[in-house]
Amino acid sequence: MHHDRGHRHRLPEASGSGGGDDRGSRARGDVVAVTDADQDFHEVLVDCSGSPRLRRAMRTLLLETRMLLGELQGAYPDLSEQVREHEVLCAAIGAGDAPAAYRLIDEHMHDAVTRLMARRDPGSVE
Repeated sequence: MHHDRGHRHRLPEASGSGGGDDRGSRARGDVVAVTDADQDFHEVLVDCSGSPRLRRAMRTLLLETRMLLGELQGAYPDLSEQVREHEVLCAAIGAGDAPAAYRLIDEHMHDAVTRLMARRDPGSVE
């Protein structure tokens, strides 16, 4: 997994593990602020890839990403759980553990889909 070392230092801050405002937002139950931090995390993660093509694709998908993150608002009864997923992923990336990072990304995406589907039809997905 290739990392842009110029942006890698931003991962802990973007994940919430840097102790920034995200932790306060979580504690206050400020879902909008946590969603904003969630989007920031995804943008920094893409920046860390060092791939101009991926960065362009991400800019194209930003609106859709924001809409999905908006849909996820309230899907996490405990906002800390959402931030923990990012912290664990950042730790794997920071350690250079590509297999773990890919697995965690896959789990994070599947978790989001499960939560979104449960919001659409609460009886269909647990």
